Amino acid sequence: MQSSIETDYTISVSALASGSFWAVSYHGAAEVKVWDVQTNREIATLRGDPGKSEHVRQVSITPDGRRAVSAAAEGTLRVWDLETGKQLRVITAHTSEVNDVVIDPLGRTAMSASDDKTLKVWDLETGALMSSFTCDAFAIACTFVGDWCVVGDSLGALHFLRFERNGDIKRTR
Repeated sequence: MQSSIETDYTISVSALASGSFWAVSYHGAAEVKVWDVQTNREIATLRGDPGKSEHVRQVSITPDGRRAVSAAAEGTLRVWDLETGKQLRVITAHTSEVNDVVIDPLGRTAMSASDDKTLKVWDLETGALMSSFTCDAFAIACTFVGDWCVVGDSLGALHFLRFERNGDIKRTR
């Protein structure tokens, strides 16, 4: 089976717990579109605050497909309800551009990597900062691996980190 969605936007794809695959498209502007890959149907269009021109850098979807988090060059994260298309909250996350955002496998926390050299972990329900780690250079990309996370920085270093029960992040290497 072959299908395509025509878009001038950047695409990222998320596999959902339901077995569905959704694609997220964005093109720097504050508008984000969510697509069902199997039906080529647009599920939602997410729009930021009117009059604000945030530049979306990355989007991640929770495994259950109910929420998304977008990361912006302006240092913010936006949490979205994909069922209604409504913005749930704006998190003033970083003092510089956010390069990456990922959601943990349970869909409870988001992790963001920024040019302010920090990796931060956020509670998706409240928007509260849970933990922070400072890199030696711009934090470029991050991923969750169980209770662990890996962050890559602009000097080419990989930081292997573990989440402690008290919310601290500890470097393992």
